[in-house]
Amino acid sequence: MAADPLNTSVPPSARRFVGCFDVLGFTKYVKSTPLEDVLAAYEHLLQNARYFTEIPVIHSAGGGGGVDLERVPYQIFSDTILVWSADSGGEHTQNFLQSCCCLVAASVRARLPLRGGVAYGECLMDTFGGRYIGRAIVDAHETEAIQEWIGVGLHESCFASPIGKNLAKFEDVVSYKVPVKKKASSPWCQWLRSCGCLSESQIGPIEHTLRWHGYADVNIEELLGELLAKASGAQEAERKSRNALLFCRNVARVND
Repeated sequence: MAADPLNTSVPPSARRFVGCFDVLGFTKYVKSTPLEDVLAAYEHLLQNARYFTEIPVIHSAGGGGGVDLERVPYQIFSDTILVWSADSGGEHTQNFLQSCCCLVAASVRARLPLRGGVAYGECLMDTFGGRYIGRAIVDAHETEAIQEWIGVGLHESCFASPIGKNLAKFEDVVSYKVPVKKKASSPWCQWLRSCGCLSESQIGPIEHTLRWHGYADVNIEELLGELLAKASGAQEAERKSRNALLFCRNVARVND
């Protein structure tokens, strides 16, 4: 049985950070790949989600010392991964951001690259009832969809959070003009707007991202170059890989 992804200590409804990640090119991959290979790749995706949402938390000597694992809660729907923070406190936020970075780095290594969006706000994350509702989820989803690369964009709501003024100081957060599509809106969000449940998208320029390539234990530029060569002739896939490669070359890792 798969490991339980739930952190039952997390209240279902609260103001928190939410990350929405999609596997790029998954539909084309499924159409062109034997089912057994798709299932193997999908199991790899599940393993990554389980592994990279467990964050070691080191306690100070004054607190008794030792190391615990904090599980960043997540849920998977086909090729979409939702992750969210326990609350908006600094330690939980850092662990959440670290999970987001690790997921993208691992996805590139697995040749199933993820693109993600992160937003902040009130939302219901009811893992028992299967209800995931809230503006933060929509903002994270639309932030993900509008980007044109492999990486993670931060919605402006992140900087309106209680720790928003200090968020740019987190080592994983970097100021960067994220490449975006000229126009993007998913069928899901279009349907919500047609029902009057959602106003028109207000996703503006994305000016911050995560330094995810700092969590790779392989030559990430080489892997992105491989993905770029594989996408030769497919203009959209080429742009995404090239934009991610430029980011990795222009932005130093934390420990560089």
